[in-house]
Amino acid sequence: MKICIEHNVKSGGYIEFLPGEYEQTHWNNSSIFLKLEVFELIETVFKRNLRDSFSPYGCTRVTRPRWEGVIEDLNKLSVALKDSKNLLESKEKLEFSFPTPRTFEENFEMFKGDLAALVDEFVQWINTTLSSYELITILGV
Repeated sequence: MKICIEHNVKSGGYIEFLPGEYEQTHWNNSSIFLKLEVFELIETVFKRNLRDSFSPYGCTRVTRPRWEGVIEDLNKLSVALKDSKNLLESKEKLEFSFPTPRTFEENFEMFKGDLAALVDEFVQWINTTLSSYELITILGV
């Protein structure tokens, strides 16, 4: 399981984060992508903050003010991952959308640092993107 943000993806099971408005085109060069199995590790943050307006299978417009809660929760997730000692503790603190991928569970110690790094990089990308755009559109699978 590779836990990372991807660029220049042209097909497959990915969640796409597009700076600005959706213009009926997927696989945009300006977008970043998370594999669905990776996104599922942080999906609860989006469900909690975007509530009924979010679906990992549709198009969700997220304006700057709505990203504030997502960013706050992602930062908490990063800290909790870095502080957690085992998967059970993480399940209690992190509210993953479980079940997590089996590979992640079996290799938690190895992957928790990768997920924390991904979250930190993602928050930085969100902040940078929102300095130039009014919204980020999430394009589901």
